Amino acid sequence: VVPGAPMDVIGRYVTTAEGVQFAAAGTTFRLRFSGSSFAIDLSDEERDGGYNRFSVRIDGTEVLRFRTMPGVTHYALAANLVEREVHTLELIKDTEGINGWSRISAVYADSLYAPPPRRSKHVEFIGDSITSVYGADVAAFPCAESTWFDGHRASDGYAAVLGRQLDAEVMLTSVSGMGIYRNWNTDAPVMTERYGGVWVNWDADQPLWTSDGRF
Repeated sequence: VVPGAPMDVIGRYVTTAEGVQFAAAGTTFRLRFSGSSFAIDLSDEERDGGYNRFSVRIDGTEVLRFRTMPGVTHYALAANLVEREVHTLELIKDTEGINGWSRISAVYADSLYAPPPRRSKHVEFIGDSITSVYGADVAAFPCAESTWFDGHRASDGYAAVLGRQLDAEVMLTSVSGMGIYRNWNTDAPVMTERYGGVWVNWDADQPLWTSDGRF
């Protein structure tokens, strides 16, 4: 996906000359590497002055949560690892497509290997704020002290937990407030009108999603 970086992407994305661009909650990048550290070049749309949040899991354990910062494009995701071991890293977007797209343009590690084998089970979850895991992390982000999207936790919602229990790959197609027949406070656009887009948000103008055959 990113030149020179063998990785597997679970979710909707588009590849451009600048890298791989994505937006939907739960979009996951999986790769294997060796070395004491790992970093990426990650740019963000910064839609409406906002930002996105991500979780990082290494060898099955969450090691980091971070948010994108204005003007920052380089992020260290791991350090002080055992250099001689081959590690599996997962980078998961916690916030929704409403927050805008992100783009990975480079990864940094001593050595990169073929990504983990794809799992045989694939489950797509279509929904709204519950599926997007809106407001789940209120302990870390109390409502009165945070933005409405800080508490999103797609990496640890019911879909992600079920996926780990079933050893299945999971894709979220979900927008807070958006329904199939109508929305929480409007009649349109509904999910059937936006399902084909890559960003999985309210935008009418977005790239069309081309499935890789898993979902």
